Amino acid sequence: MEYLALIRTFNSLPLVEEVIGCLRMQTCPPTAIMAVDSGSDPGQAQALRALVDVWLDVSGQAFNYSRSINLGVQAATLENVLIISSHVVLREQDVMERFFAELASKGDRVGSVISNKSQAWLVRQVNNASFTGVNGLTNSCSFAPTALLRELPFREEVFASEDQEWTKRFLAIKAGSLTVVETGQIDYLNKHFSYKKKYNEEMALASFVDTRRKGLPAILTWLLKSIWSICFRGDKAKAGHRFRVAMGLCKARFKKPDINSKYY
Repeated sequence: MEYLALIRTFNSLPLVEEVIGCLRMQTCPPTAIMAVDSGSDPGQAQALRALVDVWLDVSGQAFNYSRSINLGVQAATLENVLIISSHVVLREQDVMERFFAELASKGDRVGSVISNKSQAWLVRQVNNASFTGVNGLTNSCSFAPTALLRELPFREEVFASEDQEWTKRFLAIKAGSLTVVETGQIDYLNKHFSYKKKYNEEMALASFVDTRRKGLPAILTWLLKSIWSICFRGDKAKAGHRFRVAMGLCKARFKKPDINSKYY
């Protein structure tokens, strides 16, 4: 199957070099690899350009998850696109081949591969009835036809969790399904953990995907989790994060959050 591997990057070397190497070693490798770069240092940008087939510089615009993907999709010349993060490494050479076989067996054109160290190879199908708001397409490693991604681009006002919002629209408009594979055969190696990013994701889910997440029961749950974290775990950072989420959800009940995408 012909497809373009689209990688969003920002000062991602040397890990993205391993990501690209593992992609090229697949039994079903990408026909071409594109890096959508958000302003890497000149040295890293030069090295990255030598590793990929297409290098797209989007540093002239404020960073936005959806915009980076949409610009890459617009520049794509192949029938299908694999959106893969610069920190997702395919450890087995037949991951994509097996994934494509799963899509074919389910009759799906859209899907994701998710790192889950507790699973050898778990396959699930997501449709309107089974979509929970968080179990849909995951842009750490997702696959879809180029034409579909142009017809249904990622919404740029969705400042985080743009993949889950896209899933909601896709399932509603196309009335189809998508295939998700959870496997320990890929590694998710993002070293830039941030409570700010986690906060943004929660606000986006509540604002654009599932409004029940800003209901009073959900807010109370976050407050109880905050108390648990500080009283029983002694984890001030997590307790603070959970309290901020609760307060953010309270505010979101009356005014949509004004948040910009954050790379890390």
